[in-house]
Amino acid sequence: MISFKVNINILLFLMFSLGIALFAINHKTILFLRPVDIIFILVAIIFLFSNPKINKNSFMIFLLIVFIFIVSNVYGLIQGRFFDLLQIVFFYKYILIFMLPWIVVSIVKTNKQIMTINWLLLINFILLSSWTYIYFYLLKKDIIIGDVRPSFPFSSDYNLSDAHLYSSYLAFFLIAYIFYLRKSLNINPFFSYIIILNGIIGIFLTGSRTGVVSLSIALLFYSFYFILKVLTTRNKFSLKRVIIFLGFLLLIFCLFMFLIPYIEIFLNNFQWQIQRALNFDLANDESSLLRINMLSIALSDSYYSYFLLGSGFYSSLLFYDGLFPILIAHGGLIFMILIFLFYFISIKKLAKSSINKKGFLVFLLLTLVYLVSNLITEYIFVSRNAIPVLTLLSILYVDLSRKERKNCE
Repeated sequence: MISFKVNINILLFLMFSLGIALFAINHKTILFLRPVDIIFILVAIIFLFSNPKINKNSFMIFLLIVFIFIVSNVYGLIQGRFFDLLQIVFFYKYILIFMLPWIVVSIVKTNKQIMTINWLLLINFILLSSWTYIYFYLLKKDIIIGDVRPSFPFSSDYNLSDAHLYSSYLAFFLIAYIFYLRKSLNINPFFSYIIILNGIIGIFLTGSRTGVVSLSIALLFYSFYFILKVLTTRNKFSLKRVIIFLGFLLLIFCLFMFLIPYIEIFLNNFQWQIQRALNFDLANDESSLLRINMLSIALSDSYYSYFLLGSGFYSSLLFYDGLFPILIAHGGLIFMILIFLFYFISIKKLAKSSINKKGFLVFLLLTLVYLVSNLITEYIFVSRNAIPVLTLLSILYVDLSRKERKNCE
């Protein structure tokens, strides 16, 4: 029986790893399902039949979330709202959000498994950063027909750009690489600079502000942390560290001077994408004004219950361009608070038991950055963004938890 259990875990891990390797394929195979969705559904079914452990507190909150969602659907039906069959897709999307972290925490047991998933995530990040300018090359050579802003590879229609989603993914994983993957996988400093530069170029080439905002938030949080550390530490900077820092700045300056001609060519070729990524004139921006309009629609979906409940599958829109509006429309304030409470319990548990404070701060930083980016657009409801991001956060959670257990032993 024990041998069977181990074999099931190995099978689940191998299938999940395959899903991570293929998550970027933006091609629908069955209805709205892409290859990674089909793999995840199979993994979820096998996982549930393997009799996994359940946290009672989290499970009780989950049941309350389901109850509030059902009540919101009943109210939507009573009001005679229109039911869009496409709304059923959110049944799968909510299952994905709740089950994926549970699956990862349950099946990833060893350091080797953590490294395997991390390598798969890093390789995908490098390839997808590179895909942005490969996309423009293919577009220029008329090999593909599509929008001036790139989409995930193997798309059935490149005219339907998902650049916001793409930018969010690249920014999150650039931050994750700098603060976690780089150290976890022990990447050579020279290759690290190339990976980071490649990621930055990819973010700007998407022509989306989301990536720039995510990077700015991470930089802001890190700056606060760095200043606080300098003010509270008693150790003075050594002469060796000062020399190394000045040498690094000199190297960057020399490299910049050498690359000026190439930088000018790059700026001239991708002027529109870069300008759009850096355009923060939100008062005159159509997408920003559209988000305000969608927020008002979401509030109207929840107004009947004084915003405590929503309209479930009977909500007015399929997507609302923001996590707050869509949660309000689907289940109201109670629904939204319960979902945040569900994840808060796990984060609080890790915070209390965490000996590796730096590791926990990295986990918290990545969580906050992703949460803020979802306030702009509900990226977590799109599998090719949610699956890699939730996987990395879950792997980091497992990594920190394993280190705490080792220290206790």
